[in-house]
Amino acid sequence: MTPQLKAKPHRNRKKINYREFHRLLSQNPALSANDLAFGAKFLEDIAGEDTLAVIIRAHLYVESTLNQLIEECLFRPKAMNVVRLSYRFKVPLAVALGIIPEDFGPPLDKLLDLRNKLAHHLDAAISDADVDRLFQSFAQDDREAMSGDKQLQEILAYMHGCLHGQLNRVRQARAEQEK
Repeated sequence: MTPQLKAKPHRNRKKINYREFHRLLSQNPALSANDLAFGAKFLEDIAGEDTLAVIIRAHLYVESTLNQLIEECLFRPKAMNVVRLSYRFKVPLAVALGIIPEDFGPPLDKLLDLRNKLAHHLDAAISDADVDRLFQSFAQDDREAMSGDKQLQEILAYMHGCLHGQLNRVRQARAEQEK
């Protein structure tokens, strides 16, 4: 059985320092050198000022981590090329497999909506209202875990951090089952 992200995280969390989160996560032996580099690069790539680049890169990272999560939870991962699946299919598949909670689907879908807005319209821009809708798409407990921070980079770092942390938990559970 695959462990799940807690749908209802603790309410008394302090503001998350994502660089510290990735540093601590990097000390876990279940993560490969590639995973560590991936997490560090994500934080570096979304630190820029260009909203288009931030959204596009964050979506790429989130989708890549989602791909890994799904692949690692399949009984025969080589029987399905997860990368070729539509992102709109991957999110409900991850929910159906129990590797992300149902209430984490709407923020993942909202990220795709933002990416599509920018990718398909040359003059599109991300407004404060768009960022607020992304923030509001998270469950109440997730919004509280973010300490009400509605900065785009912080929201995206939280999203990726949750998925990356879940990937780590899946790998740990698999390693324990193999013992």
